[in-house]
Amino acid sequence: MNYYFNKNLTFVFNYSYFNFSLDKSDIKNDGNGDGKVTNTDLPINTPKNKLGFGINASYNKFFGSVFGRWVEAYDFFSGINVAASTDPSIIYGGSPVVENTRVGRSWNYGPLGGFLNFDITAGYSFTKHVTIIVSVSNLFNTRERQFVGSPLISRLASAELRFNL
Repeated sequence: MNYYFNKNLTFVFNYSYFNFSLDKSDIKNDGNGDGKVTNTDLPINTPKNKLGFGINASYNKFFGSVFGRWVEAYDFFSGINVAASTDPSIIYGGSPVVENTRVGRSWNYGPLGGFLNFDITAGYSFTKHVTIIVSVSNLFNTRERQFVGSPLISRLASAELRFNL
């Protein structure tokens, strides 16, 4: 949803909710063929809740934005990949699911998501052909992992000098 306060100020909001249920009594839901139905047989691999919000502003030749994003922590199971909370009752790839240990053939760093981060961008248009933009992603250097087996995503600052021909 976008709300335009005026031609120079916009509020941005988005929310996603996803829920599912798994009929554990229906053997057709046995995704890995082990004869029993567990939560890992339906790897949805998405958080239940996600929220994004921000403000875009412009004034004469200046422009900028601040955007925040919250992603609820969630467990991820897919093939040999695991990113999940500790639950020794779940056996995956022949191993109990424990954070910061090997589970099956891959390392389990723990669940994905579980963060709130902010990005900020500011710019100035010198002419209609020349613009400078400075941005910082993950402004507060939040502990953030978005993909299985990936390193933490830390703060990233960048500057851009853009020429439009």
